[in-house]
Amino acid sequence: LGGRPDALYDGAMRAVSEAITILRTCGSSMNLVKSLICLAELMYKDPSMADDPRPTLKTITNVVSEAEVQAEKILAIACEGSVNPLRSSLPAARLLAAVKSAKARCLLELAKAERAFENFDKQQNRPDFPTMQGADASAILAFLDDSVPETFDVALGSAEQAVVAASEAVNLHKKSDGSVDSLYLLGDALLAVYNTQIKTEAWKEPPPPTMPPVPSGDDAEGEAVELDEKADAEVDAAEGEDKEEQPDDPAETTSEDSRVEESSDTEEVTSVAHPEFAPDLTKTRAIRALEQSIDVGLKTGKYDSVSKAALCLAHAYGSAEPGNAAAALALSQSCKVAELQLSIFTSATDDQDIEALLIRNKRLLEATLGDPAASKHSASLLDRLDSSSQAWRSLQIDPGQCMASSPSLPEDLSVFSLQLIHGQGDETFLAIGCHNADAGRAGAHVARADATQLSAALSLVNNFKLSEEKRASGAAAAEGYSVTSGWGEVCDAVKFVLSPVLSAWKSFLGVEGAKGKKVVLLVDEILSPLPLEALDFLADAAAVSRDFSLHILLKRLANASSRGDVSPSGLTYLVDLRNEDEGEDGAIPSAFAAMKERFGADWHGAQGSSDGIPGEGECQRVMSSARGALMYFGHGRLMSYVLPPAIACLDLTQCRLALLACNTTNEAARAAQTRLDNRKSEREKRLEDPFRTAALLSTRGVETIVLPVMPCTPAGNRETITALLGVNEALEADAPPVDVASAVWNADKPKATAPPEDAGEVEAADESGDAKEELPYRRYVVWGLPSIKIRA
Repeated sequence: LGGRPDALYDGAMRAVSEAITILRTCGSSMNLVKSLICLAELMYKDPSMADDPRPTLKTITNVVSEAEVQAEKILAIACEGSVNPLRSSLPAARLLAAVKSAKARCLLELAKAERAFENFDKQQNRPDFPTMQGADASAILAFLDDSVPETFDVALGSAEQAVVAASEAVNLHKKSDGSVDSLYLLGDALLAVYNTQIKTEAWKEPPPPTMPPVPSGDDAEGEAVELDEKADAEVDAAEGEDKEEQPDDPAETTSEDSRVEESSDTEEVTSVAHPEFAPDLTKTRAIRALEQSIDVGLKTGKYDSVSKAALCLAHAYGSAEPGNAAAALALSQSCKVAELQLSIFTSATDDQDIEALLIRNKRLLEATLGDPAASKHSASLLDRLDSSSQAWRSLQIDPGQCMASSPSLPEDLSVFSLQLIHGQGDETFLAIGCHNADAGRAGAHVARADATQLSAALSLVNNFKLSEEKRASGAAAAEGYSVTSGWGEVCDAVKFVLSPVLSAWKSFLGVEGAKGKKVVLLVDEILSPLPLEALDFLADAAAVSRDFSLHILLKRLANASSRGDVSPSGLTYLVDLRNEDEGEDGAIPSAFAAMKERFGADWHGAQGSSDGIPGEGECQRVMSSARGALMYFGHGRLMSYVLPPAIACLDLTQCRLALLACNTTNEAARAAQTRLDNRKSEREKRLEDPFRTAALLSTRGVETIVLPVMPCTPAGNRETITALLGVNEALEADAPPVDVASAVWNADKPKATAPPEDAGEVEAADESGDAKEELPYRRYVVWGLPSIKIRA
């Protein structure tokens, strides 16, 4: 709503209210119903909404009820004298179904708000009890609250009314399986009813990993005593943290999302309010409705709705079924990633790009039709997308494998999904999922997070990168700035933000932790700037890489089984495209010449020189001709030199590995980049972000992308790329080849992980002014398939 949300909201409310007043004088019409729904949707965005949203939600319910009456009148008029009303009056039926869905959504929000404020209302409505001044009456008040008998209201509650409205919406659709949104609302409403009957916790923090058996003898007694003391110390520390974190305001203890509860050591409450309503059948029906919504949504490509349904399904499983919960969380993340990468692709293309036009038409059709599965045009458009759009095909999710609790993952990979979930209101949650070929080792946990802390951590990371960029370019650093202390603050901020799920993450890793394991992190875009590789418990890993979602990783693994290794002699290159590092002492041209002489005289590509610089067409030709590895070696960011529209139209399926040795600068590059950035919109500049760069290259077919996320120097980039290309040059006969993820992880080790015998070399480097050994952080991140190997 911009910088003046109150004024803009008031203007929008006046405009919609005037439209409703005019349309009411004209009698019942579809435009009146749509205007009422528009008013209800607008009221959700009221900037003056109080902490308690229930009064506003009740007003929205009244507006939607009026729209429901008008839509029922329209359907009755359209169906008069018809033998098959739903077929003869399909637009009116779809309109009423949309209104029923809107009503179910509002009632569902109201039910969640009522449960979230249940304890707060109980405390506010508690009768006065005489207590002695200065005496602690908390035990008496808790006894009074627990002694209040549960009452049965004759009228249906908000959750039950939401079930009725969602069921009517499902039945109004032409096809028997109904629409995606209606089925999702039905499942969510049934789950809300179940939660009111069975008051239990959806998520419990997994226990710490089991310690290995203690050896026999005297050593065993000493180790046992140490373990007991360590366990006691951990328990005391946990109790101290719990006491410190207890809020004073009782309203703060309530959750905006009733499906995510704080973990507790108390016994689980299994009492049923009304057992005659068969709550187990209610949960089973909710899961069935959500599964139907997911199935229909995947067939029609409505990934936004499928993501919501999968998240609700994960809450339905909870900690009781960790394997299914992890699969549901992975599906929710996969659907969000599919929508995000399609948005990145369409924003990067030209206005006349055929693939982007097809994707935009599909989204327009979804917004126009309530049930895309019932439309012939929608089916035709999906067929054309499958046949004509490479971006669409690369992001499709297989309905048969989307909820597999045992995904087809190699045994040597430990895959963890980390995502941020937005709940009701301003509530946010962190979700960690462990995915493994062994279903018994899979797990998931969801805990409340603080969006303000996350925003502060992201700002701290960005400021640190800017300071390091100035330092790398030779500019004067701020007074008192220290790389080590600044990086320490960044690491502490990351730990603090992820603290709600760190314990569960360590539990999923097991007793040995990450030692010797190849870890793959599936990270949301908002969490991607955080240096997750710097977490201390990942320091002993054999490799740590990233990917976007589980279904994309599984596709890469399936395709890689039929493809061989990447040869260093067949590399395609783009080097110093604007000739910004010219001169005899140019670091980039000289470093590239040394690499080309060592690894392959058959390299081909484009390089800027004093005779001329490559144009956009030549860069496109070079990139599309890549048949193994593609390397960009230059200043700045790749997509500030080769524009996103030029890359978005290329077929890069034959390019398996992209090495981006960039993120360096000098005076010429900085001046040119500043001039170009002033001409770009914020959307265009965001496409140059490391996450979106890797996402666009992945969408166009590149399997693995190695790129820097921290400021670099030409010398540092040369050493990293040289180590990567030559990692398998001198292997022994029986030694297994080293993959790209492991090679980058070892070549990019920070100073803190350097062996003790190199201390003298580090001091010498410090005195010479070389910044290589001074860096306490990793600069590179590997996105995509971690198992690609570079060898002749």
